[in-house]
Formats: sequence, C-alpha cells, structure tokens
Amino acid sequence: MIDDFTTPFNPDAAPATNDLNYHEVLQNIGCAYLEEYDLIVCRHLEDGMICEYGIPLIELSNHCYTTRKASGTAHSKHAVPVFQHSGTSLYKQTIKDYYQKILKVFPNVILTHAELRAVRPLANQCGPIRHIRAPVDGHKCKLCDFSWATKTNRSFLTHWNLYHGTDSSTPMQERSVKTKLQTFSQDRSRYLYFPVREEVGKKKSASIQDAAGTSILAAQLRRLAPAGHAPRKLAMKAVLPFFQQIGAVDHISPYKESMLSELVALPAKGEKHLKKLQKAVIFRIEKLCNQVSKANLANRQRLVTPRSGEKSMQQLFSAPIVQHTRIAYASEEVRLLCFVLRCISNKVYTVLPNGTQPTAPITHDQYHVSLTTAQLDQFIVLQKKLASRQTNSEHLIGTLNDVLETLYMPSNALEMFRDHYINPVAAFICLRAIHPDGGFINPENIAYTTVRTQFDIRLFLLDFLERQFAGYMDSDVTHLEGTVELQVEKGKKDVRSSILKWGLQNPGEDFLEYCQRILDHWATEMKNTPLAFVREWIKSLSAIVRKTPAKAIATWCQRDGDLSIRLLKYEVSIDSYRAAVKSTLEECILHIRSKVLFDLDLPKSCFQLPNDSNPRDETTRGYGIFSFATNSDSDDFGDSGSRAASSLLLHALSKRGNLCQWDKTSNSLS
Repeated sequence: MIDDFTTPFNPDAAPATNDLNYHEVLQNIGCAYLEEYDLIVCRHLEDGMICEYGIPLIELSNHCYTTRKASGTAHSKHAVPVFQHSGTSLYKQTIKDYYQKILKVFPNVILTHAELRAVRPLANQCGPIRHIRAPVDGHKCKLCDFSWATKTNRSFLTHWNLYHGTDSSTPMQERSVKTKLQTFSQDRSRYLYFPVREEVGKKKSASIQDAAGTSILAAQLRRLAPAGHAPRKLAMKAVLPFFQQIGAVDHISPYKESMLSELVALPAKGEKHLKKLQKAVIFRIEKLCNQVSKANLANRQRLVTPRSGEKSMQQLFSAPIVQHTRIAYASEEVRLLCFVLRCISNKVYTVLPNGTQPTAPITHDQYHVSLTTAQLDQFIVLQKKLASRQTNSEHLIGTLNDVLETLYMPSNALEMFRDHYINPVAAFICLRAIHPDGGFINPENIAYTTVRTQFDIRLFLLDFLERQFAGYMDSDVTHLEGTVELQVEKGKKDVRSSILKWGLQNPGEDFLEYCQRILDHWATEMKNTPLAFVREWIKSLSAIVRKTPAKAIATWCQRDGDLSIRLLKYEVSIDSYRAAVKSTLEECILHIRSKVLFDLDLPKSCFQLPNDSNPRDETTRGYGIFSFATNSDSDDFGDSGSRAASSLLLHALSKRGNLCQWDKTSNSLS
C-alpha cells in the first residue's frame, strides 16, 4: 500500500515558485536544478519538445548520454560528451568527477530512485509542479495514495485486492476518484504518479496584495521570520508518523521532556568528572581523525558502501580537517557517554538480560537506561578512572575504547530485534531529538546531530580494525607455511605446481576476511545494530526535511547598475520602490495639509521631500513635517524661538486667529 505522504495544502504559506537554478555546472550538460525539490531536471530540446525529466544523480550519465531511444522510456536521445560511456564504463573517473562537481554546488540533490519516489508536492505547492512533464488524466484510490494513469483499471484491481480486501462488488467510482496526475520520471519500470493538488485557495495564497495599501515588499518582508524566532513550520502529518512508527513517541511519553533533555546535555559547570571526560573524548577524536588517511583503504571504502541497488557518492570514509568541526562530532559522543554515566550515578538503570535490578525503583518520573553486564562493568571502570587524579586524556583512551565497544558492538544484538531502545545508542538518539518544551525539535537539526553519531561509530569501527590488526601481527600468526621453500622441504616433488601457486598464498587472507565480516555486520544497514538504527533515522528525517517548504530568503541583485531585491518569485527595483514611496508621501502631505492642518500658513520647508541626488543618505533624520528630533531642545526645521518644532503649530494657529471652524459639509466643528 502506498501511504499518503503528501502534506496538506497550507493556504497561508508563501506559494511555491518552482524556480530553476541554471548553474553553470548543470547548464553545461543541458540541465537545471529545481531548488524547492532538490531535483535535477533535464532541459534538452528534442523534436521541438523540452525533455522535462526529473533525474536522480546516479542516473544522470545514463539519461544524458542516450544515442537511441531506449525501450520502456519516454525521453528522447541525448548525447552529452562528458557522460559518454559503454556498459562497462558507466562510472568511469570522468563521470565520477563531474558528479563530485555537482555535489559541491548542490549537496542536497536527490541521489537515487528510492529517494525520488518518496518526493511529493510541498505543502505550499498549488497546482501542477512546473518544469516537469505536464499532468495527465488518471485516478486515485480513496483509501491511500495509489494512483494510476493507464487506460485500464487492471493495476488498481490488483492493488485493491492485495491491500483493501477482495470485495469487488463496490463500484469503481466509489473506490477511486478521477484526478490529474504527475510524475518526475516517465520510465515505465520506475515512475510513480502522485495527484496534482487542485488550485483551491491559490488565489488567496498567491495574491500578495489583498490588503489595501500594502506594497509587495512590505507584504513579503512580513513573511520573513526575524532572528531568534522558531524555525519554519513543518507539516506535522509528515513528521509525527515517523516518530510514532519508529517507537520514539511511546518511548518518551511517560517522562518529562525537560528532564530527558538534561540527561543528554553536555557537562555542566559543576560536573568536573564529566568535564574531564569531555576533554578526553575530544583528544581521542582528534587523534583518530589524524590517522584516518593512513588507515586501510579497503576498510574505508567498506564503511561507506551503500545497500544493494544504491550508489554512493562518497568513495572513502574521510575525517574533517577543521578543528571546530571535529569538536562538534566529538560532542555527540560526549553527550552519549554523559547520558549513561548520569543514569548510573543516579542508579536509574536496568541490567539486561536477567541481571541485577537497579537500586532505585522504576517510576514515571525517572528515565531508566538498559545496560548489559559488560556495558555496566566498563562504565564503572570509566567512573573510577575519571575520579582518579592520576589519569589524563592519554590514559583514558584505552578505557574509552572498551566502553565504546560495548555500546557500538553490543553483545545483545539479538535482543534488539524486538526493541532497539534497550541499546543506549538508540535511546540516546531518541532523547537527543526531544525539545525541552515538549515534542521533538526540527527534523533538520535532528539529522545534523544524528549524522555526527554515525561518524563517531564509523570512526570507532575503523580504529577497532586497526587495533585488531596490530594485535594480529603481534600474535605471530603469520608464518611461512604454503611457500615454495617449505613445500620442497616437506618432500613436495611437483615444484612446478607449487610455483604456479606462488602469489596466491596470502598469510593475511584470514584477517582480511575478518575485517569484511566485521564491517558487513556492524557498519551496514538492515541489521540489528546501533549504526543501522542511526542510518534509518538519517534517511527518514532527510526525506522529511526535503519535503518541507523552503524558507523565504531575500536576495540583493544588481543588473546594469539597477539595484533590486528578490523575495520568492517577486523582484522589486529599489528605484521603483523609492519612487512609489515618494508618491505616497506626496499624497499624504496633501491630505494632511488640507484635512488635518486646514491649510494653515506653514513654512514651505514643512512640505519638502528629499531629491534623488543622494539616494544613500543615512544621516538625515527626515524632511519637513516628517522630521523628528533626537532631543527636546532641538529644532527640526532649522529655525529657533517661536519657529521651533514644539511650538510651530501653535504659532500658525495664533497667526490665523481661530482654533476651530464650522464644517458645512458635516455640520460640525473641526
């Protein structure tokens, strides 16, 4: 069944513009970037028609170098030279290099078909998405998001019988509705149709100047969130199901959010032992980051190997170079260790399986972390060393390695089959996502912190294998058995066959196989491991963030000396804006002079407006009646005595000789 991932339309949000970014790196290959959906769109012109295909990055070379129209596809042939390849050179180095150029400019680009199939219209998308294939007639299931555009209903009948029951007596019109459909990809084996949102409320959303007298610039600037305000509003229909389905909502529901946030906080000022731990973890991370470039290349490649059927844009596991970035990655590991240590210190933990029970009783007011016996023992050793004055950061590295091994490579992986949160890493990821005031924080921020934890686990696994290799070499397991000389000494007569085996005998083959098995188990997805759980959070949250409406960002532009400001799809010339403001002020002056001041005899300087000789004057505080003083003694109009701003109106009234007059139109005093 296809879940309804399409977020409900938000008529109050700024409408999606579907603007294309014609950056040079894509324009050179005949493509553009649909910014709001993080998607590459083909703009090749064939037979008078624009291709308008949405392309995941890993399929770009296949799409842009097609010498003939492939069966099962709807796009015409393209021939971009940089993507020229044969069946065996699909990912040759020149193509990979060009992919890297694209990733540097557009790091959030959709990579795979799986990601593309998860994309749905944004909450502020009204009507069809521009710059992809035009909508087609189709139908949509009333019970889910399944849609089809074929002339027959065979696919829907199969879907209905499989997911909604076998009762076929209900008429077709009661089980589905007619609608317009779109899809990013037209390939028959990969397309996924989604309904086009009806343009209900588009007029309300797109009409920026409904309020009388409101300029485009003023109306749009009010949509910008000032500094310090909450981040963009998320479609809760898309966010909440993830936290419910992953079990996070049930896991934290009995506890106060503020208390949970404090458990995973960085060391406070009075926690001197945890401060010592923080210093040691940062020291360890920086040391390991410096050693990544010297680590085994095969292991670095296996650490970032994606699941079957997906391609990875990262060839080798790498470490950040900038120090503050390393500290940010280390901070997540500090929070994890502090979380467990705080629970142990407060005696709010449970030992699994069937171990000793915690000293403090389990209540809804206190969160209890689940620990294996090995995890508890190693953390107690760490506690003792942190309390010792003789240990420094260098002395703590071995203990930290032992503690992290019990967390990242737990002995109770089988028990995690039913409940991931019995592992402290999974529990930490969940608690790290909690907002202190209730609920969960912005998924975009959760993704950042979760990626750091993923890096910490991978860095540990790489270092673990390096330490295992050192122990393997020290154990003197490598010997000469299998070499030609030893075979001859043992009486081997067939020296020729032994020579043919020369080079095939690898004394380290057992260790290489061991490394592969370690990484296949602890560093890949679809496993009952902490890293697999972290990866699931990253992929799901990234999809949610990608479908969130983009922020409204003001951009200054200058073309041929004309300065303008761009906001969403609107661009306002500053000169035109100044002229409009000046015209509005002139009308305001006429109104005030006749309706408020009743044509009092006032100096001409009261009704002056600035000229255009100095458009960037930032010192003048106003002009004429629109002036205001910085202190009570100053004269806004440049005169003194009776002509001061505070007494100007009284002077004019006294000169006129009357304070009020009879308005014949309204028959009242004014």
